[in-house]
Amino acid sequence: MARAEKWFSEKEEVVAVELSDPETGETLTFRFEPRDFPYVGLWLNFHGWNGAGETPYFNVAIEPTTAPSDNLSDAVRAGKARFLEPGASAFWSLQLSSSQ
Repeated sequence: MARAEKWFSEKEEVVAVELSDPETGETLTFRFEPRDFPYVGLWLNFHGWNGAGETPYFNVAIEPTTAPSDNLSDAVRAGKARFLEPGASAFWSLQLSSSQ
């Protein structure tokens, strides 16, 4: 069954997401600063969507985010939207680590 959906963390201040393979014990950890990205989104696409108008594919994405929504209007209404003034810059970091 083809489908695509995105889930968001309900709790602010997520600091890490860890993926692990129970068979091998391998892990991949994504770490980020909650002051930069207080939420995380998990995009699951099981052949349900392709924005390029081609055959939908399979992919998974871990997406640190500033608001628990992909919709700017929803983020503004919830007081979670962040804006940059013209010419302003924003910086953040993301750390990836793996172990076995």
